[in-house]
Amino acid sequence: MIILGRCPNCNAEDTITIPRERESWDKALCEKCNASWSNWIELVHSKIGKEKGLKPVAIDCGLHSMVLSLPGKHSIPHSRLIITVLNTAVMTHFKLRVLFATEGGFWGSIGREPIELRNTDDAIGLSDDLRLQNNSKCRKVLEWYGELLRWLFERELIEFGKNFGKGTILKLSSEGDDSLTDARILLWLALFKKTRSKGFATQVFQHCDIARSNPFTSPYVAGLTDEDIVRLFVPPPLTKAP
Repeated sequence: MIILGRCPNCNAEDTITIPRERESWDKALCEKCNASWSNWIELVHSKIGKEKGLKPVAIDCGLHSMVLSLPGKHSIPHSRLIITVLNTAVMTHFKLRVLFATEGGFWGSIGREPIELRNTDDAIGLSDDLRLQNNSKCRKVLEWYGELLRWLFERELIEFGKNFGKGTILKLSSEGDDSLTDARILLWLALFKKTRSKGFATQVFQHCDIARSNPFTSPYVAGLTDEDIVRLFVPPPLTKAP
């Protein structure tokens, strides 16, 4: 777990982490100046925390799920684009198919093991609703997806002689063509860092563009919006006969 923003002590950017040790789970530590705080929640919500723009980022790895638990999906710029690209990357890599469920996601099989992963409701992430505890292939998919989350939200993206920073996609504006372009670049970089293949990263975006042209399947990749549900499942009001 990391905290984005400037350190209140040394002003270094995106250097605060939360130790993994259970006995110090609530402690925050700056990797630059070694300053520490006894409670990261209090730090983030304090006056100085707000002034420094501190924002916690947490990826939770469960037995049946892989979820970006902080920040919440609805506060993340271009969240549908992010979900669409990450899910398309998984489907492309593992040769899976779109799942026609309200939450959206994908399904298929790897070898003889079934795979069905659905998008989580309030967070960017995937959950194995089948709860197949011995499904090693499903676990493999979740871990592969988790690496994409870490490159996009936690790790420092340094590539092609440029440092794109940590969690930069969370700092973008939610509107504007320039912001959307920046989001696509950061997503492409995360795919490239995970696979070390420019061809794969470009192919994922090509698949996204192809899927977007299909109005039947495209909404299900990231999950149906309220508008999609009304359009697809709510019958139009009856009109009175003249």
